Amino acid sequence: MFFKSIRFTLTLWYSVTLAIILVLFSSFLYVNLRNQLYEEVDRDLLAIAEAIASPTFEPFYRESPSGMDQLLEDFIGARMTGKHVQILDRRAQRIASTRNLDDVHFPRGGGF
Repeated sequence: MFFKSIRFTLTLWYSVTLAIILVLFSSFLYVNLRNQLYEEVDRDLLAIAEAIASPTFEPFYRESPSGMDQLLEDFIGARMTGKHVQILDRRAQRIASTRNLDDVHFPRGGGF
């Protein structure tokens, strides 16, 4: 008898409608935030890659890793903590890398 009342039916419809609205709104927020964060990371990576690929860096490729770390911090203006930079030549041989990549070797796959 309780399940057939109009009060139960309206409460059920309102609850389902609210749940659907909350799921849609949460999904919208998640997708937008994720896209913004990915775009921000991509912009940062592109800025670092363009700075490293610039001709002004070429004389410093052969320096010690600590010199490269300091140069990147001075040039880019950001601390390189948590960022790994590796410069490869056309034959995929490491020319220079940051200090935090001394013992790390990435597999050489098909594309870069």
